Amino acid sequence: MEGAPRTARIAELLTYNRGEGDGVEYISMEEGEDILYRPVMAGKLDVRALTDGSVSLGQIMRLNEAIDVENENQYRATKAAEARAKRVPPGARR
Repeated sequence: MEGAPRTARIAELLTYNRGEGDGVEYISMEEGEDILYRPVMAGKLDVRALTDGSVSLGQIMRLNEAIDVENENQYRATKAAEARAKRVPPGARR
């Protein structure tokens, strides 16, 4: 059953993207379409592609995954920079 792992990944993305477990009560679009519009809002996809058939649901999910990777890498880079800044005494040069 090839579709099952992909379906599980979509459910995982929906949970991750909504930030469950971080103490914030996020909202989403009434019918969960925010996962479709997320690449549009991130500037990765033209909104017309959602209605003209030029992009598949699989491609939209891959874009969401790419956005997740980009966000996670930015978060990790920020955390690493903060950790480095804490190790350097104030006024010290590198």
